[in-house]
Amino acid sequence: MSGKRNLVIYNPCSLQHYKEYGIGIPMLNERVEKPFAYISQKYGVQATDEALFSKFGGEILKLAHSKEYCEKVENNPDQVVLDTYELIKDDGSYNRYDPSCATLPLSDFVKKALSHINGTILACESAMDIGFSYHLGGGMHHAMSFRPGGFCMFNDMVTAIKYLQQNGKIKNAVIIDMDAHKGDGTAQMTYSDDSIRSFSIHMKDGWPLDKEDKNDPSYIPSSFDIEVERDDDYLSLLKKGLEDFNPREDFAIVIHGADVYEKDELESASLIQLTKEEVLERDKITYNLLKDRGIPQAWVMAGGYGKYVHEIFTQFLDYSLDDQGVARV
Repeated sequence: MSGKRNLVIYNPCSLQHYKEYGIGIPMLNERVEKPFAYISQKYGVQATDEALFSKFGGEILKLAHSKEYCEKVENNPDQVVLDTYELIKDDGSYNRYDPSCATLPLSDFVKKALSHINGTILACESAMDIGFSYHLGGGMHHAMSFRPGGFCMFNDMVTAIKYLQQNGKIKNAVIIDMDAHKGDGTAQMTYSDDSIRSFSIHMKDGWPLDKEDKNDPSYIPSSFDIEVERDDDYLSLLKKGLEDFNPREDFAIVIHGADVYEKDELESASLIQLTKEEVLERDKITYNLLKDRGIPQAWVMAGGYGKYVHEIFTQFLDYSLDDQGVARV
């Protein structure tokens, strides 16, 4: 694998056309395809060897997920997908789902979710070698140890860190989450683990912090939470928060949520509305803090919905690849 390919991990086979599964969610493959097409043309970045995304199968889940959940994935994958994408309402009716329109089986999503874990592990290994890597995928931060949620089946970040730890490559790590929604799955999975600290800057109100039951695991705190309201000075809060959080671990994963963008189309992310320029400044603050401290960093994509969010991923890839000294073609 060339240096350029180490910097960016991309697997077109991990994408899914939701309509082919009868699912009506406004997550477009072009949010991944457009940034990749751009950096491919500008920097000569190539797709990653497809075989690398199937290196680890279901056994890798045992590093971070409960035995009961792993068994459910193996024995009842369709139900896991229904739960992951919230396709069944409490009354049993379908939500954003019409199985009569499906041409592909729901169980396909398990294999695709596993490919995202493989991609994040690849990005982490590359970052350990060269300091930085970006996975055009992953970021499944709502998946908990015992259940999926919020379009996230498996927590690829925690799984990847556990893999690095198991193989003696790191002792501790931080997960910095910049998605509009709280990284509740990551918080739950790392709450009792002193070797992984979690940082989440997210909407103060709205999903997943809108549940009547305040004992729900979504309310388990991250190591450091910043709750943002629409009129807050987001960038000042982030800068001070990162200074107070004080990353000092062996490794960092950054969850690159694009749903804070004012042009994002997901209603549940609308309580943070940053301009394109503000989002890039957000990303520079985080990237440069970790770089200046010599902490290897792997970035994953997370949320981003609609026809404009590719702009957020593209502008940061442009900035980071330039900073990494990748020659333009």
